[in-house]
Amino acid sequence: MQSKRSQIQSASIFDVMDSDFFLSPFWKLISALYGFTEESSAYEFVNCIANMDNMLSGIIPNDFDRYEEIVNPLKEHLKKIGVDVREKCGCYRY
Repeated sequence: MQSKRSQIQSASIFDVMDSDFFLSPFWKLISALYGFTEESSAYEFVNCIANMDNMLSGIIPNDFDRYEEIVNPLKEHLKKIGVDVREKCGCYRY
């Protein structure tokens, strides 16, 4: 049986997220900013989510709690499906 890490490394974002996620304003924002598609690596997406608060500063108004409204719910969903979400990892665009 594959480990969770190797499963997520071979999965696409479409494989790990509900179809409603791709209709959300957040998906439109993150896919436009960082070039993610539904077929993009879920592993790279998770790395970016782990650093989401830093990436969104300056994009979303300061009175909006980016971490509580965007980052935490995504991290919790990914953890619930078995993804190892690590803090302070690099996010690289290829």
